[in-house]
Amino acid sequence: NWLKGQSGFKHTEFTYGVMLNTLGKCGHMSEMRKLFGEMRKEGLTITPVIISCIMHWSARVVDSSTVLYHWKKLKLEGKKPSLGIYTAYIDYLIRAKKFTKIPPVYETMLTEECLPNGRLYTLLIQHLANAGRLRAAVKILEIMQKLHVVPSRVAYEFIINGYLKEDNFKKVEELLNEMRERFHRPSKRLIPVMKAFGVAGKTEQAATLQEEIWHDDNSEISANEEGQVSEEPGSNMSEDILDSLMCEWRDATSPHVGFDVNAFAQALHTWNGEVETVLEEANVQWRSALVLEVLRRLRNLDTSWPFFHWVKNRAGFKHDAFSCMVMIQRILKSRSSIERT
Repeated sequence: NWLKGQSGFKHTEFTYGVMLNTLGKCGHMSEMRKLFGEMRKEGLTITPVIISCIMHWSARVVDSSTVLYHWKKLKLEGKKPSLGIYTAYIDYLIRAKKFTKIPPVYETMLTEECLPNGRLYTLLIQHLANAGRLRAAVKILEIMQKLHVVPSRVAYEFIINGYLKEDNFKKVEELLNEMRERFHRPSKRLIPVMKAFGVAGKTEQAATLQEEIWHDDNSEISANEEGQVSEEPGSNMSEDILDSLMCEWRDATSPHVGFDVNAFAQALHTWNGEVETVLEEANVQWRSALVLEVLRRLRNLDTSWPFFHWVKNRAGFKHDAFSCMVMIQRILKSRSSIERT
C-alpha cells in the first residue's frame, strides 16, 4: 500500500501475485479475494498462474464457492485449464471428499495433453494412501517410474508408511533403499518406521534410519500435519508453488517431460561425478527459466554453487541477471565461508 503512493511506481501482475500468495499462505482468505478484485479493477492480466494460486489456497481451506467459481468460469469461457489449475481443482475434490468426480477430471486433463507432474502424482498418492488404498497408490508410483518422473520423497514416505501398517517390512526396506538411490533423505514422517524397526529387533536398520532422519534440521513436520503433505522446506507442495511462481510468470516450462524440477532439487543433497553423469544422460535442454527454477529450489550452497558452474558449461546456455542474482543471495545467506566460494 505504501508503494502505491510512490511517484512513478505502479504495481504489476507480478507484485500482486506475490502478495496474493502471501495472504493465502497466511490464511487471510478474505483479504486475498479482496486484493484479487482490486487487481481485476486495475485491468491487470489475470494469468493461469494467478488463477491456480487463488484456487490452490482456496482448496486448502475447502472454499467451495471460490474454487468452483473459477473452475466453472474457465469452462464457460472455453479455456483449457493449466496443469496448476487442474492440480488445485483435484486437490479441492480430494479435500471436499468428492472422489467420484476425480477420474473424469483426470481423464479430461490427459485428453487435453496436459501431462501430470510430480506434484500432482504425489497428491494422488497421498489421497490413496490415506484412504487405505495402498495398491492403487503403488500403481501411481509405478506409472511415475515408467514415465521417468522421479517420485518425490513425500510420495515414497506415504507408501512406505502404508506398507508399515501391513507389517510388510520387506517392502518397507525395499522402498527405503529405492528412495535413497534417488538421493531422498528420510524425514520425520518415517519415525513410525524407525520405531517399528526397533520393536522388530532390526536395530541396525533403526539406527541408520534415525541418523538419516535427524541429520537434516530442515526435516520438521508440524504436529497438525499428520496425514498431510509435508510443511517442510524443499518438499512441501505449497512452498513449491510459491517458489515456482516467478519462474512461471517468465514463461518457464520444463522442456523435458522426464525432468521434474521439484524432485530433482529436493533429492540433490550432494554434488559429485555421479550426479553430473545422471544429468548428462538425461539430456535436459537447459534454458534460463529452467535453471532459475532449479536454483530457487536448491537451498544448500554446497549443491547450488557447483550446479551453477556446471550448467554454465552446457552448450547453448549462458547465465542471465536473474540466475546470478539468486546465486548471490544464496552466498550471502549461507553460513559457509564466502571466501570459499
